[in-house]
Amino acid sequence: MGAQLGSPGVSVVGVKRPLQVAVVIPTLDEESRLPACLRAIYEAAAGVSYEVVVADGGSQDATVDLARSMGASVVQTVRGRSVQMNAGARSTSAPILLFVHADTRLSPGSMASMVEALCEPGVVGGSFTLRFDCTHPLLCACASLTRLPLTCLRYGDQGFFVRRPVFFDLGGFPEVPLMEDVAFFRRLSAAGQTTLVDRPATTSARRFLDHGVVRQQFRNVWLVLLYWLGVSPERLARHYEGRQRAG
Repeated sequence: MGAQLGSPGVSVVGVKRPLQVAVVIPTLDEESRLPACLRAIYEAAAGVSYEVVVADGGSQDATVDLARSMGASVVQTVRGRSVQMNAGARSTSAPILLFVHADTRLSPGSMASMVEALCEPGVVGGSFTLRFDCTHPLLCACASLTRLPLTCLRYGDQGFFVRRPVFFDLGGFPEVPLMEDVAFFRRLSAAGQTTLVDRPATTSARRFLDHGVVRQQFRNVWLVLLYWLGVSPERLARHYEGRQRAG
């Protein structure tokens, strides 16, 4: 199974054909989470020709070796999620780009649904719905909100997909320390019709569990609200990092 991951132009039945999707995963010391992410991509990609690019920002653990051993290609760049995702996108050739976090697992068959959604005229990109890997009531409620067709409820944990020409026309992800996903999806929505694929991307609740679910969710909502009100990502990042250190 691992040998098929990231093999350019290889479908699940071994018939070589042009790539449809490039999956880009930004990583930083993700050796414990990357295998599950890659295995989920393999299951999600049934019937789709694809490649997987791990864009690493300087991992000190076995992330890079692990990625290569599981069939992904690796692009090494400076640290910064947006910088890493842009570098990974530039290294690919597929007409559809899909950005997935290393602690996120796609649903089986979800990439075929994504490709089908992008066949609709005028659709430039979109996301999946969200699910957390725990059953805390507040997180379940927040995840259910991602089924609403609202731009303000689209975040990188859901997995973003976009037509390659549109991505580069928009300048890729803004290379800012925080809110790059919110900023990008805002631009994407202004560029054309976006779609929501009702197949959940399951993401880790580790940050919520480490800092307290209610406290972390309040911080997230407050930061997004400040961003939409015009506070710069740089200022928000300083505030966020300071509060995280303070617990």
